[in-house]
Amino acid sequence: MAHVRPKRGHFIVFETLDKHMVTPPASQRCVILMTFTTEKAKDNPEYRDAMRFLNDLDEEKVRKLHIDHLKRIEEIKDEGVSIVQSGQELHGKERFVADGLMTEGECQKLISLLEAGGLEGDGYRGDKSPLTHNEVFTGLSAERAQKLVRSGKLPKDLVQLFLRKSEQARVLVENFFNLTRPLYFDFTHLVCRTAIEEDNEERRDLSHPVHADNCLIQPDGSCLRQFPAYIARDYSAVLYLNGNPDFMGGEFFFAHGNRTEQVTVPPRCGRMVGFNAGDYHGVRAVTKGRRCAIAMWYTMDPNTQELARLQAWKKMAPQNVVQGETLGSGEENEKFDYFEEAEERNVNKEGANFLTEKKDIGINIKIHVEANDLDSEHLQNNDISEKELEFVKETYNKNGVRDNGNRKNNKHGEL
Repeated sequence: MAHVRPKRGHFIVFETLDKHMVTPPASQRCVILMTFTTEKAKDNPEYRDAMRFLNDLDEEKVRKLHIDHLKRIEEIKDEGVSIVQSGQELHGKERFVADGLMTEGECQKLISLLEAGGLEGDGYRGDKSPLTHNEVFTGLSAERAQKLVRSGKLPKDLVQLFLRKSEQARVLVENFFNLTRPLYFDFTHLVCRTAIEEDNEERRDLSHPVHADNCLIQPDGSCLRQFPAYIARDYSAVLYLNGNPDFMGGEFFFAHGNRTEQVTVPPRCGRMVGFNAGDYHGVRAVTKGRRCAIAMWYTMDPNTQELARLQAWKKMAPQNVVQGETLGSGEENEKFDYFEEAEERNVNKEGANFLTEKKDIGINIKIHVEANDLDSEHLQNNDISEKELEFVKETYNKNGVRDNGNRKNNKHGEL
């Protein structure tokens, strides 16, 4: 007699005439029991009616969401934003270019923010020229920005501007693509690329080689959505802070499967490119000056969202924003409940998004695992025990999520 031990998620299939029995469980055991038939006349009409009812609900939900998205897009346009190119013009289904998201003054403020708080090689383990030896890469994350505000090294209003403008970009992406599920930040990075040698127009390398943000491009032109790619990413966007004449080159481009250029987008202050994270793209060489932007990656999986950014947003956003007036995803309060209800959650204990059931350490662990920034400081502050710290590090590296050591290029895949 064969025995099958019950386990969550197991699906056992057998013929109706097969002899079988269930050993009385020591504790409560819950299952979904299903029987199937090949005779249409015996099909359960109640099940079909229930499925039809649920499908109707889904269709109504999608219809209402579509109307809401159209209304929100019109509101965004009334704020001065214009869609200047979309899918057909950009030779792709989920692509668009928008202008007017920032003023010249706002762009210069964020560039000054990066000058004050950015790090050379940020996200690339300190390698200041990670993708080409002809440029220096500088970056500032939301997590670092928040820390520098707390220590008095950065002005709070400029970090608020950084968070607010990137949030407006997320709202535009979510609504323009008419998404039926909320879009969350996977990572947000304020970045600049600076040419080392001025007027080097003879360069044939790229500022960023052709790549996709959630899959690994293969020699035959296909793309595998598997580790070490950031498979949780669904959409990407880049919001530019400057353009010509501040720098030469640096054009964003979409690419064909053979990595040749398909269509280019010249950067300018307030211009944003939004696209599916699986689209092939790259950046032409910056041959002169400094090119700056906000690079953003989004996910539909709340368990992989950028919690360090959420914490920064909650701590520094104006009160009306924190309460959800401008987040635009329809699940604003749920995002912030992640922190308030940490003791009730236990998200993916075996992966990088580890969360203990102890409220006093749960938030700290999840945020710093996301940032790969666990260290002895948390032990000294009694945020986390030494045993818990070692467990988180061990499971974090074992599962490989955001593990820099196993990545071919960098932590973030900058645009």
